[in-house]
Amino acid sequence: RKECAMNLQTADWLLCSGNGRLSRRIKQYNRLMSVKGAAAEITHIALIADGGKAVFESTTLNKWAGKRGTQVNSFYEWLRNYDGSVWHRHLEFERTECFEIDFAAEIGELIDRPYENGIPGLLELMFCGIEWDWFRRTFRIDQKLRTVELHCTEASAILLQNTDLLRRVNPDTNHPVRPDKLPPYMWWEKGFVETMMRVKVYPPVLL
Repeated sequence: RKECAMNLQTADWLLCSGNGRLSRRIKQYNRLMSVKGAAAEITHIALIADGGKAVFESTTLNKWAGKRGTQVNSFYEWLRNYDGSVWHRHLEFERTECFEIDFAAEIGELIDRPYENGIPGLLELMFCGIEWDWFRRTFRIDQKLRTVELHCTEASAILLQNTDLLRRVNPDTNHPVRPDKLPPYMWWEKGFVETMMRVKVYPPVLL
């Protein structure tokens, strides 16, 4: 791991490849979904907050912070304690004072929400990356398996949509961009989430 000289800014993405048990299972799932290359290694998504000083995420228990679910922690503490590799993706747009205030307020609305748990949460996590049209039509997964808990990409996508950075509707299909249907691999370079952003997203840089 190397320290990145890039300037971290609010709403930038952190793409993570963890070494823990859940992360290993997500990597297996990615391969099952026929994800190739570096995207298949991505297991977790978080966002930069507070002008680059903090990280917003939804996760299982962070033992070092004593927190679970949606939370905000110091960026440098978070990076020092993360077990795995982390890439930074910078978003190109002006962070006005109004934007920073709105972003912090939206985080406040999401903070302390529980992480996915139980069988419904597991099924939502499993089905969020299945893109086979026949499967989606048969099981109507766009309407079902919507839990109140937030997994990592769901929390990040909601925050980006609420601050008008991520589109709510796909202009090519006129279908809604569902925050709970954007698994980590879709956030890699040239992935679906990047194509739905209203601002430029820079390529991943290893931290």
